[in-house]
Amino acid sequence: MFRHLAYYFKQLWFNITRNLLMSFAAVSTSFFSQLILGSLIMVVFNINHISTQIWSQVEVWAFMETSNREEVSARADQIQENRMVRGTVEIKSPKKALDELEKDLEIGLWDRDEENPLPWTLIIRVHDPDQIQHVVDYLINDLGFKKEDLRYPEDVVRKINTASMVIKVGGYLLTVLMAGLTLFIIINTIRLTVIARRAEIRTMQLVGATSWFIRWPFLLEGIIIGLAGSFVSAIILGILYYFGHDMYMRILFFLPHPIGTLHMIKVLFVVAAISGFSMGLAGSYISVTKFLDEEV
Repeated sequence: MFRHLAYYFKQLWFNITRNLLMSFAAVSTSFFSQLILGSLIMVVFNINHISTQIWSQVEVWAFMETSNREEVSARADQIQENRMVRGTVEIKSPKKALDELEKDLEIGLWDRDEENPLPWTLIIRVHDPDQIQHVVDYLINDLGFKKEDLRYPEDVVRKINTASMVIKVGGYLLTVLMAGLTLFIIINTIRLTVIARRAEIRTMQLVGATSWFIRWPFLLEGIIIGLAGSFVSAIILGILYYFGHDMYMRILFFLPHPIGTLHMIKVLFVVAAISGFSMGLAGSYISVTKFLDEEV
């Protein structure tokens, strides 16, 4: 077994050093395709992350024209029992609402001796933004709220959801396309190496070498090409993301935050390891197997 491993790695080194220019071209092409693939993954992951932050801030405000605190609390408890509602239903008193409004506008709006005109407010958050309309229907049909007593960003949710879906689907399609391109590149690169050693492979077949004995050096070469291109692209993308994230947090700190640098770099290297290994292995296997089948 160890003798076979030594032979495999010896042949791997021979294949790479014998065709340095071809190997460099293969790694470079794999690098560029993996660079685009990694960039798409960063975009898709951050869109999902930012979308989650935006969705978590989506709320339904329900106004109650009553002065009975117990009635408001009972209605809040009733709403909270709904499985679509996330967390605790927040109760905002008329006094608190007026104080916040005056603080935001930096002016006094109401004489404290007069009755506060603002209603009690129930602030309701949902697990999934797609459930907003279901929660609104529940409030109207089951609990007797009027539509004009409810405030929620219906149009905003719909537009953001549509835009997010288009970008994510487009990103996934481009990711699959780039993965296919990388696989195609590795298949053709290994095939050129196999063709260059056609006579040697034929001789090995004549003396009784098994197909797997012939395949392994080329499989290892494909894996090395895939991993080399993937890890170099992951390193460069990680560096770019580090500086890009830092700049974003300094300039656009008021917007939803992207994925943290350390977490994103971990994702990039995990994706690089998986994609580089799997596409390198698959590409070389397909190429060598097809060649051996043709020879037979």
